[in-house]
Amino acid sequence: MAKKTFNIGDYLKTDNVSKLDTEQIVRIDLDRIDPDPANFYSLDGIDELAGNIELIGLQQPLRVRPEGDRFVVISGHRRRAACLLIRDGGGEQFSQGVPCIVEYGEATPAMRELRLIYANSSTRVMSAAEISKQAERVTELLYQLKEQGVEFPGRMREHVAQACQVSESKLARLHAIRAKLDSELLPYFDMGELNEDAAYNLSRFPANLQTAVARELSEGRREKMPVASTVKAVLEHLDELSKSMTCRAHAGGPDCHNIEGRIVRSIFDQYSWHICEAGHCCMDCYKASEGCSGACREAKDRMKLNKETEKEKQLEKENAAKAERRARGKRVEKRCRELLPLIDAAGLKDDERIYDSFQAAKVRDVREWATNGVGDREFYGDDCVVPWRISDLRSMAARLQTTAANLLGESPDAVSKSDTVPEWQTGEPEADGWYCCWAVWEPETGKWDPDREFLYRCGGAWFDDERYASKRVPAQYAVLKWYRIPDDPEDV
Repeated sequence: MAKKTFNIGDYLKTDNVSKLDTEQIVRIDLDRIDPDPANFYSLDGIDELAGNIELIGLQQPLRVRPEGDRFVVISGHRRRAACLLIRDGGGEQFSQGVPCIVEYGEATPAMRELRLIYANSSTRVMSAAEISKQAERVTELLYQLKEQGVEFPGRMREHVAQACQVSESKLARLHAIRAKLDSELLPYFDMGELNEDAAYNLSRFPANLQTAVARELSEGRREKMPVASTVKAVLEHLDELSKSMTCRAHAGGPDCHNIEGRIVRSIFDQYSWHICEAGHCCMDCYKASEGCSGACREAKDRMKLNKETEKEKQLEKENAAKAERRARGKRVEKRCRELLPLIDAAGLKDDERIYDSFQAAKVRDVREWATNGVGDREFYGDDCVVPWRISDLRSMAARLQTTAANLLGESPDAVSKSDTVPEWQTGEPEADGWYCCWAVWEPETGKWDPDREFLYRCGGAWFDDERYASKRVPAQYAVLKWYRIPDDPEDV
């Protein structure tokens, strides 16, 4: 018996069905129409379709075939479901049945299913997962027809692509996903959670890495799916990322045992430029300190230790700051008690400031701190009661009717109004400590007019304060003359 020749495009076009079988349009009760068990397409958007049919009517009849005293849908599974929804909701539109094209003939089951697939390819927008399932099934059906004696000119993939109405290149990608993607990852692709590009690139990874990615998802350690651009970037750098390197946690010890973990972490990163840098140990990576999920056990242990150490350092720093704040508060309280006699003698009112500056304490504050202490109040230095600018010091001396020397503690009698002033000296002072200086500021190349400044002397150089002295950052002043400020007895 001679084999029949077969052209898939001509044969499956619905316009040519009448050449093969006889068809007619009749109204059939919905309860007598069954869905095709071979239909694998999703029935989504039924509510929206039902509303559209109620508004403008059923624009395209269902295509069915008889089976005994019932009928099976060839094309129109979504339309059938929408019509049932309308009827069950009380609509009278299909009370006398639904319009159907009935196909009679002796088509084989394989041919009938191919018609179902071809019809759905023409009438619905399908996801990549649905197309891949469709292509897989079309391939099986065409091989069944080939066994029945039908000849196919050309390549099988060409006919499958024509029946599914997609390009051959897309068909090859979808076949690779179906054939090579890990079985635990495939359901995410089928449900639309893993997009086509990400799924295709993942299918090109070694089996052990795909399994590791699936394990991350199944154990709930990842809330988001891998991003296609990141998966592609990791795949392009896979050879570099897979190179072994000496473990930094063990000096001269074994090779890195966390290569797989670093690659999987990179796959799940949302940004393609965040993939692990090839050749960089987790022990050296700045991301390890940020809680990187792909870091090795040794790096995580070090992170934990570093965090504990940082907490201890932070606690020490906070305690030191509290101690300094308490010491500063004691100095402010002491100075306030010394200033009260001068304030009373000068007759200053409670709302007046003790010198001409917005940061100067008001008289009422001085009285409160002298009597009840400063509590937890923070001060920037002791500026509110002991100004550091010479101009403010002179303003305070004038307002309290005393001398700058008394305010600086030169006189043993805090309330003395002696007119004696310190004697200015020139040259380089030998003793370290604080000095009141007549100096010229020299920023870069310019100069300011001479003025009085407090400067700290240490190791034969001038500094703005003790901190700069410890860092050996000299002050930008040219000192013309100076006099020594005595140490506070409480600070000695």
